[in-house]
Amino acid sequence: MKDPKEVLPENSHFLGGYDSMIGSCRVTAKRVGVAFNVPKPLTFDSYSESQDSLLYVQKGKIQYRNEKGDPIQEVKERDVLFLPKHRPIWISFAGDPHAESSSPTSGVTATQFAHSLGNVVQLAENFTEVKRKHFIKISFDVKVFDAVDLFNAMRVFPFTIKDHKKIDRLIYDITEEAFLKSEPGHAFALDKYLEILIMHVLRYILKSKLFLQQVSTTGSVKLKNHRLVKMFSYIRDNLNESIPNYKLAALIDVSEDYVGQYFKAVTGINPQDYIETQRMNKAIELLKTTDRRIQRIGKEVGYKDSSYFCRRFKTMFGISASRFRKRSR
Repeated sequence: MKDPKEVLPENSHFLGGYDSMIGSCRVTAKRVGVAFNVPKPLTFDSYSESQDSLLYVQKGKIQYRNEKGDPIQEVKERDVLFLPKHRPIWISFAGDPHAESSSPTSGVTATQFAHSLGNVVQLAENFTEVKRKHFIKISFDVKVFDAVDLFNAMRVFPFTIKDHKKIDRLIYDITEEAFLKSEPGHAFALDKYLEILIMHVLRYILKSKLFLQQVSTTGSVKLKNHRLVKMFSYIRDNLNESIPNYKLAALIDVSEDYVGQYFKAVTGINPQDYIETQRMNKAIELLKTTDRRIQRIGKEVGYKDSSYFCRRFKTMFGISASRFRKRSR
């Protein structure tokens, strides 16, 4: 496997260019508060996660290798293993740091690990139990402008974070918060902890040069694609207005016919579907955090006809905007 450090420029402006990207990241899904014991060593020759995940070792060890023939890496107590989603690796879990690896099981996903092996893996049921467990796992999806999968676009390989006190503390804070679902502000606190955690992980990746930069406008360089970022920024800042394709085309100096093809080729979604998703995400935020009338919220996110906004909201989420507001409070 090629060392990512060999293909990264040394220019400090390269890292600085990611500052605006960090500000545009959003956690779109998460699974936290998973702490578990592995009473006997478990080894998988093709293990993968469905979300980006951090595995914190409290007791015991994790061993892994990215590709066949690579040296085995060891994650020791108080270290963290970052696993990008959908990237199969050889991995071994052991609650005893001196234990030998077991015989491998083929092709196991994180979901199968949690369910099919439920009789072997012992989960924590409360935060008091967490510190007695061998491992803590935090999983999440992070998207830039709600369209580009952050760590997938950066082509990050699994890696170990050693002795990082801020990340250690955040993992415990997030795990404790996960057991406080009935407390006021639970969802808000959890999201903020996760955002800070992901920021520290991203800083670690950038400073350690743990990712590959490629030269393809439809590949990993989405995050550095200036035309795409320009469109994302314009859409984000003008959701209260009409945003037809011809405006996006003029913004990046291409034809109206081409801009839709270009946007979909890079993001996998056509621009008007993306714009509507952003309008609805903003509407959800306003429904949760303000007492503004639904008609006003519809106009603020770009729907001149409030009845049409209400119909589209119910079509997309299966619930009316008014009922959603009541349930979210």
